[in-house]
Amino acid sequence: MQKMLYKTLVLLLVIQHTRGHGIDWSFLPSWLREKLPFAREHPVQPALAEVSDECIRYAETGDCRFYQCFEERHPCGHGAYIQKYGWGYCHGFVREINRFNTRGKRWVNETKKCSMRALLTKYRASQYDCHAIKHHAEDTHRDCAINKGFCAILWPNREALMDIYKLGSKKHLLRTIAVCGRDAITRFLGQIGSSLMFGTPFSGKK
Repeated sequence: MQKMLYKTLVLLLVIQHTRGHGIDWSFLPSWLREKLPFAREHPVQPALAEVSDECIRYAETGDCRFYQCFEERHPCGHGAYIQKYGWGYCHGFVREINRFNTRGKRWVNETKKCSMRALLTKYRASQYDCHAIKHHAEDTHRDCAINKGFCAILWPNREALMDIYKLGSKKHLLRTIAVCGRDAITRFLGQIGSSLMFGTPFSGKK
């Protein structure tokens, strides 16, 4: 019975995304809605600060301060995506930029700008939903990383990437690696495993 219910919910979730509109989950008992993140009620709140031209310039140039002024307008808290991952990853890339090769540095700069520009629609909105912001930011960051050439820069810059993604959850990195093909995933996970088992630096050397 539980398995059938789970399959039904997955199907409904697919329909939700493919049709581009929400599902009214109120037919589910409240205890079940609380266990399913996509079925919970997520309050929409009014923006707290004015749209800032300076903040928009930060996004256009890939300046990490964009995440701070985004948070001022749409505060979701330090544990939410914008502060914990958006700001955290951005500063990680700035800190580690010299560890990237030339192509990797170009990828970092282009991905930062792309990710921030993709959030401008949410930034300008007069209302906000922290849950929707999280998913939009995750999806657009991943799309930007891939479209700017992530698979081409992955292996030569693996050490810097691994250190940056320690700031958050490696699931974000692994989800992006998944588009690079089975060989890339196997190679990358193999090196992670070796590092964890033997305590060696993540060098990729055999």
